[in-house]
Amino acid sequence: MMNRPSPFTRPRLSQAPLAVFLLAFALTLGALESPAHAGPYEEAVKLYQAEDYEIAFGKAMEGALAGDSRAKLLVGTMYLNGEGTQVSPQEAIRWLNEAAEQGEPTGYYALAVIYRDGVVVPQDLAKARANLEEAVIKNHTAAKFVLAQFLAAGLGGEADTPRAKALFEEAAKEGHPGAQFSLGALYASGKDVPQSDAKAAEWFRKAAEQNQPDAAFNLGLMLLEGQGVPASSTEAAKWFKVAADQGFPDAQTYLGQLYLAGEGVAQDDEKAFGLFWKAAEANEPVAQARLARLFLIGRGTSQDIATAYAFYLLAQSNGFEDAEFAEAIGPHLTPEVKAEAQKKLAEWRASPAN
Repeated sequence: MMNRPSPFTRPRLSQAPLAVFLLAFALTLGALESPAHAGPYEEAVKLYQAEDYEIAFGKAMEGALAGDSRAKLLVGTMYLNGEGTQVSPQEAIRWLNEAAEQGEPTGYYALAVIYRDGVVVPQDLAKARANLEEAVIKNHTAAKFVLAQFLAAGLGGEADTPRAKALFEEAAKEGHPGAQFSLGALYASGKDVPQSDAKAAEWFRKAAEQNQPDAAFNLGLMLLEGQGVPASSTEAAKWFKVAADQGFPDAQTYLGQLYLAGEGVAQDDEKAFGLFWKAAEANEPVAQARLARLFLIGRGTSQDIATAYAFYLLAQSNGFEDAEFAEAIGPHLTPEVKAEAQKKLAEWRASPAN
């Protein structure tokens, strides 16, 4: 087996993506619960759902001009995404601002994410933080999570660890998967809270059940080692798969190793090879080293000494040493094999997929 790290040793801090189309989707849910009377906003939402964006934009604008804050939020979203109208960050910000000033917390949150990411306007973390504060005042769950990240890292202002922890807890208890993962990570590391594997596993599980990949991976690690939970390689494989299916390279590597060993899953060399390959494409060095071994002995794939050596060199360049492999391949390293390996390595690095 590969060396197994403790949970949260290789974290990826989750960020709420810009993905403003999700904002519009959230608006559609709100519209479906609205009163029977269909005004311009409700009509706009139905048209938006039907992907009739041009007419939807017109109806949303009608509602916005009549003062409907929800319609202003939708108009801002559509300007940002270029749906039914030309992309216009300036108009998007104008309408989102108006929606926010009328009490729509999602308006403040959307503005915060826009200023945080700096994709459509220059990044301004101070403005992002100020808008997050406004959204949090109005009890916006996702804003609590992102503001907690800002406070923990000192982004856009001074760090405030106690308040960050409090906001992570609030958002986690309100069901935000990113906050649940972050709270689990705090308990796993013992940073700013009493260390508790049991609490870490509890919060990782809550987030993993919402398909949060970082949490699913870390829960898999804890189940593999029996940290804070009873050990179960079968359960570990289940959660590694949740993360692996979302493109999480470390999870792909661990799941591949379980398939290779037949631990917690039916033994399957070809599945192991496929998972290692996906992780290797994401430049995961352990997976690259595992591929080197499989190519060396022809397990799960055809034997190919030059390709094996190429993957060994790739893993080595990414900081992973495999002395046992180096000893095993040594007798096969003719000048021709080395030259072919270097050629394959150059082709791999030049490939857009890598």
